[in-house]
Amino acid sequence: MSVGINVLPSLVSTGAVILSMFSTRWCHYARKNAILGPGDEASEVDIGLYTYAHEGSCYMYGTEVEFDEKFRLARMLGLATNIVGSICMISLWITICMKESQTMRYYYSVGVLLMITTLCEGLTLYFTFESDVCLAEWSFVVDNAIGHYCSMAIGTIFAIASTCAWFFSGILAFVVPAYDSLN
Repeated sequence: MSVGINVLPSLVSTGAVILSMFSTRWCHYARKNAILGPGDEASEVDIGLYTYAHEGSCYMYGTEVEFDEKFRLARMLGLATNIVGSICMISLWITICMKESQTMRYYYSVGVLLMITTLCEGLTLYFTFESDVCLAEWSFVVDNAIGHYCSMAIGTIFAIASTCAWFFSGILAFVVPAYDSLN
């Protein structure tokens, strides 16, 4: 087995883990915007899955904050992404030390898990932006707003990049055994 191509899924999945951890653990996952009346200054606050940003610092959500089902689901999917993705990354690094005859099924199994991780990361984004946190009035934004919406923040960009990296590493996990069987 050629070590050069064998290391590619491991490297890409390591990048995906780092991006995913930054996006879900940071307080800048999305930007909550409040639309105010004419002539008023717009209000915005960065929100994360577990924290929010206020005056340059990150704070945990208090116990009094109630989340809807979509946001709770986004939090669970984000956690699942980080756990399953980290296990896949470690597994891919271990595969480098295995004998060639043992790796084909192993790669395919990890490839399937990486595709599931891709789905979880993408659904985390979707459910966050479809939740009441983004679409409804919410206590972290001024009360006299005439509308609310979420926009991209740096965490959103990291989440999109990690979704692509999870997908690419999953594809590589399927391609590496096929490539090695040709040689």
